[in-house]
Amino acid sequence: MKLNIYEEASRCLLCEDAPCTQACRTGDPARAIRAIRFDNSKPALQWVKDCSDEDLERAEQVCIHSGGSINIKEILHNISQDDVDNSNYPDLHIIFCGIHCENPFFLASSAVCTNYDMVSRAFEAGWAGVFYKTICMQEIKEVSPRFDAMHNNDTHGDFYGFRNMEQLSENPVDLDFDILHRLKKDYPSKVVIASIMGQNEEEWICLAKKAEEAGCDAIELNFSCPQMKHKGMGSDVGQSQELVKKYTACVKRSVSIPVIPKMTPNITHIAEPAVAAVEAGADAISAINTIKSVTMAAEAEVAGQRTISGIQVVLYDQLPYVTFWNWHKPSRIHPSVV
Repeated sequence: MKLNIYEEASRCLLCEDAPCTQACRTGDPARAIRAIRFDNSKPALQWVKDCSDEDLERAEQVCIHSGGSINIKEILHNISQDDVDNSNYPDLHIIFCGIHCENPFFLASSAVCTNYDMVSRAFEAGWAGVFYKTICMQEIKEVSPRFDAMHNNDTHGDFYGFRNMEQLSENPVDLDFDILHRLKKDYPSKVVIASIMGQNEEEWICLAKKAEEAGCDAIELNFSCPQMKHKGMGSDVGQSQELVKKYTACVKRSVSIPVIPKMTPNITHIAEPAVAAVEAGADAISAINTIKSVTMAAEAEVAGQRTISGIQVVLYDQLPYVTFWNWHKPSRIHPSVV
């Protein structure tokens, strides 16, 4: 009976640091099998193009599946040549601010791109570029979890929503720019964009110049984070047309690479600071960043209970609990734990 390659590939345990790849040495059979498992067989053979049958047999021998080794060699030998014809792939490249991008998919400046390893793995998975986690001069210490409960009387009274507390990069400034430099050196075809935030004109200029010296393709100006503890930063700037225009202009004068101000959604008319940024010479606009909080109002009541985005506030013994609904069953936590 002919092997069903998709059924066989579905047995893969998706091992981290897969033994089969470590044993193979000339390719990445784990990645090839993973591509087939998720119905993406076209690029599968590129990961094992240099592998001999002996390499694949060696990979099979170390497979740790309790039901018997996955037939790696047979799976790969049974892929139809029609399936691996890459000529049918659409060209997804774009030109953004004069920069060639392999595709339009970038990591947003956030917790998913805070160090070299996270970004490099994303690049290897096919992402075209990164807006790296925002860099600033101030010392940042993140909290966990990165949201807290909001009450109608500071820390007392009815619980009515969540407030975002995600901040900026915790790394020293020089370390972050060294990471950006290494990323661009190791992945020259990828787009590396530094996201920066200053507290005054001197800081904006200093950070922008460091980004250009590190080899970054562009700079994002973070005028948008709503949870900064320092005054005159983040959305404090993004809500002021004058400051947006001032800081955009000073950065544009200081560097030759594209400058992309990021707007805040925590404002009545988002177009006003955006227009100010364009008037100051912005090459593009990044919109939007973090929403300051998710609130629950009486207008959003369903069956007598406040709801928002699948989150339901329920009173148990006169204490507010939050019920998170999932596929199987609801679970609940008390806001005091967050």
